[in-house]
Amino acid sequence: MLLLVWLASGTMSPYAATLKGPIVLPCGYLANIDHIHFKATFLLLDGADSQDWAFSVVLRRMLFPLLAYPAMKLWGFELGGVVTSMLFLLLAFVCFIHFVRRNIGEVAARRAMWLLATYPGITYWGGLPYSYAAIVPCSLFAIMLLWKLNDSRTARSVLLLSLGLGVLFVGYDLFPFFGLAAILIVLRNRMYLKVPLVFVGALIPQMLVWTWLKVFHGVDLRNSNTEPLYAIPLSYLHRPDFSKWAALLSDVPRVGVYNFLFSNFLFLPVLFVLLYGLARWKKQMGLHPVEKMVLCAGLLVFLFNNMAPPYEGWQMRGDWISRLYQPIFTALLLFSARILQSASGWSRGLRTTYLGLFLAAVVLQGLFSAGPVLNNPYAGPLYFRFYKHHPTNRDLGEPDSLARNLEAHGRRPLGFCRP
Repeated sequence: MLLLVWLASGTMSPYAATLKGPIVLPCGYLANIDHIHFKATFLLLDGADSQDWAFSVVLRRMLFPLLAYPAMKLWGFELGGVVTSMLFLLLAFVCFIHFVRRNIGEVAARRAMWLLATYPGITYWGGLPYSYAAIVPCSLFAIMLLWKLNDSRTARSVLLLSLGLGVLFVGYDLFPFFGLAAILIVLRNRMYLKVPLVFVGALIPQMLVWTWLKVFHGVDLRNSNTEPLYAIPLSYLHRPDFSKWAALLSDVPRVGVYNFLFSNFLFLPVLFVLLYGLARWKKQMGLHPVEKMVLCAGLLVFLFNNMAPPYEGWQMRGDWISRLYQPIFTALLLFSARILQSASGWSRGLRTTYLGLFLAAVVLQGLFSAGPVLNNPYAGPLYFRFYKHHPTNRDLGEPDSLARNLEAHGRRPLGFCRP
């Protein structure tokens, strides 16, 4: 996993190299056009003048910058951030595999290890020093906390686990997925009086960060990045243009399938669907309540975004931002690991089928995670379907942008500097 992350750094980071015109850093490495917004979080923590960081639209995502600050201070923003990204991923990886081994079994842990190590959703973000590097590790920690929450019955444990989730939500906007899933789990377990504890615990860390930013640094938390958080709910409160709304609604089924498949780079979702279909056909195993609630939360977020009446500004609907639903990979991964664990007691033919599907998913994921360094011609189009960078502006990125950038800038990970 760490090798693949390193091979997705430098000129080969997909989040930068899938742009038509990425920023070229010293040594010829590539960065996303929002590089300055992410670097601003480091500058704020480093005590720089407000004019150097106040413009940033991602200051609220402070968990990764806080973790990365010592390494960034020592080795610089870019190298220190990537080192922290790799260490954070390693910590989450080890904890998650230990969790799977302890709660599901040894076979499941081994299968999960390979599926996670080759997962392209890690390498897409991991080779850059941005807060997005926290999406995968925070999601892994979040589903582990949800698993514990599902077994909790005391107010104290519910509050503490929710506080843990809240800390993770400071890393990225994961409340709509795991916060909502936590509420659904508590409701499913008929602990209705503990729902406020989930809200309080999940929101306190973020409220503390917002208060710190607003009171001590005068940061305006409403910006172009957060505007959809206001625009989408308000769109439901106004009389819409019904003809435009009908056209949007007619496209929801197609967009739903597209987002499900490409939010997690095709292979893991397809593996999940095939394994789930076989399991139900053989009447073997269904979804665990935690998996079910994470997927339900993802579906509710999707419907809320895509069924909204027409509104102005950035659109959080359509097939341009499949990446928004990446956190559901945790449920897909857990179910796949559990079904592969239970397959050890099934017929030889069924075991062979399951093992073949698993191996195919691992190999294909690896070929695309290492796509830039292998010059895989299909890597760029797959990354493009994960995130098109803009809902309408094709000038920002196209399916062949990755191949063009690699041809222009070469394939060099961090450590191979071009003079």
